[in-house]
Amino acid sequence: MKSKIKQQTIQPPITVEEEEIIQQEEVIIEDVKPKRQISEQQLLNLAKARERAKERKKELAQLNSKSKGLKEEKLRKDAEEFDRLLEEKERYRKDEEKKLKQQELEEALEKIES
Repeated sequence: MKSKIKQQTIQPPITVEEEEIIQQEEVIIEDVKPKRQISEQQLLNLAKARERAKERKKELAQLNSKSKGLKEEKLRKDAEEFDRLLEEKERYRKDEEKKLKQQELEEALEKIES
């Protein structure tokens, strides 16, 4: 059965070099500059700038979605044009086959008649 008491790890004593490093870290932490005080006008300007940025972001998102829509529309039109060309090519091929068969029939009739 495990004991619920956690074992404490024994740490080695701190050396002089480690103590100096700890003091240097404390000094660095204390050198942090206090926050700059902002006036009401600056706060209002920041709020307006955030609103403009939010509006610009919305505009860019709309433009991006429209751009995607246009790309999809162009792709759809290109696919329709491709299908139309394939159908036209198939019709032309069938017409040529009919003409060739008709010509062969006429030549066969001429041979029979002569």
